[in-house]
Amino acid sequence: MSIYRDTANFKDHFHEAIKNGWIRAFFQPIIRSLTQQIMDVEALARWFNPDGSILSPADFIPDLEQNGLIFELDMEIIRQACVLYDELRRRGTPLTGVSVNLSRLDFTHEDLFETICAVLDTYSVPHEAIKLEITESVMLEDTEAFEKTFRLFSDAGFHIWLDDFGSGYSSLNVLQNYSFDVIKFDMLFLRKLSVKGRNMLASLIRS
Repeated sequence: MSIYRDTANFKDHFHEAIKNGWIRAFFQPIIRSLTQQIMDVEALARWFNPDGSILSPADFIPDLEQNGLIFELDMEIIRQACVLYDELRRRGTPLTGVSVNLSRLDFTHEDLFETICAVLDTYSVPHEAIKLEITESVMLEDTEAFEKTFRLFSDAGFHIWLDDFGSGYSSLNVLQNYSFDVIKFDMLFLRKLSVKGRNMLASLIRS
């Protein structure tokens, strides 16, 4: 059994894992159902143990959030996304874009916008190539601060995606007040849809 599972104390090993490349971004294809073509990829954090086993985000994310390390993790995943984008561009097979998930706690950092821009600038990655995924819970913390940050990213050319719509916080006010480039519906929400719910969803998509 890994030392990480035994201690359940990821904060003590986090910087070691970053330094040794044990925390890596896995890139999951995002496929357009109508054409079956890959549109983008989503960067998902995975933690490799020294014994080769892999930890899922559910194992380590809560501990990193509790100990104020989630911002460093998310910036590292963005960095790795930029590395992939730059490598594929050099090979002549550039991606349309890479989506990355931002924690609600990332938005408590006043330099969030500047930090992300600096990472992209390091690898000469255009802003529109990085899709920032957020959940509705982000907007429930500090509405005024979030609106300011949202505008900064949007005006700078970033694409902003709303993740897990329908997972429990969902409100049509969110769709009315913010211009998201993509809305990702929660899978559990979709599975539980009634006929009436499917009709309502279809109307929402068409609008």
